[in-house]
Amino acid sequence: MKFFFIFALSSLVFIFQTEEIFGQCFDKRFVIKKNKWAKNLINGFETSEVKILFSDDSIARLYAVRFTTSNFKSSIYLQKNKNLLINASKFSKKLDASIIINAGFYDHNYRPMGYFRSNGKTYNSRILLKGTRRSLHFGALLHIDKKTNRIMIHDRDSFNENILGDVLQAGPFLFRNGKPVKGLRKYREFNRADRRTVLCISKEGAIVILVSESSDRGISWCELQKLFAQSRMGLGFYVKDAINLDGGSSTQLSINFRKFKRDIYGRPVPAFVVFHKK
Repeated sequence: MKFFFIFALSSLVFIFQTEEIFGQCFDKRFVIKKNKWAKNLINGFETSEVKILFSDDSIARLYAVRFTTSNFKSSIYLQKNKNLLINASKFSKKLDASIIINAGFYDHNYRPMGYFRSNGKTYNSRILLKGTRRSLHFGALLHIDKKTNRIMIHDRDSFNENILGDVLQAGPFLFRNGKPVKGLRKYREFNRADRRTVLCISKEGAIVILVSESSDRGISWCELQKLFAQSRMGLGFYVKDAINLDGGSSTQLSINFRKFKRDIYGRPVPAFVVFHKK
């Protein structure tokens, strides 16, 4: 009986410690239900379903896609006619794209907010709030180098507008150089759960896209930072840089490659990040 009591107590301690290891944002602890990456060597990408269990019994689910840019041609696209906007699922079929996600923020006329360049044309030449510490929603720029096909995330203050390629301004920078970005706590999004679209660059150089499921609690910036800080335990890769793209009902993903299809639906938006299989 004594042995059983000690074993039970040690088990409870282990569970508590495991919860503490994964993270805590304000009053909510959370653990990550580990899922293996489903490899598809023919298609050149991997997928995984990330399930996060919170201490208040709520659940957040993220669909993850991982790939290397050597297998895909990357672009940023803009739908120019606001009266003919379609969502990622339909746009993927129109472009015959392999993977497509929603991009950055836009105004009530569906024009990109912040710097935006696609296919050599600059649609918005203004880097919003450059040189300030305000509105970190626009604190980073996603850049696709068309020559090398490399994807990078730049700080708005250090971005060189002479760099060639597709660019869009969004944010915030959630993770930078392997560390959580400070200064986000003052924003309500830091502790407010919502659907998210996040693009990460791993320390190994892979691109990882995380998209919230359509009928779900969502996840806060704080929880994402904690998740990335312990990402080897929960996601199976180390995050180097990560940018938050437009979220909420704009969040969406479409994968359409041969027999592999997956859609997370969102409302029609003007801009997308698109990946074509080489």
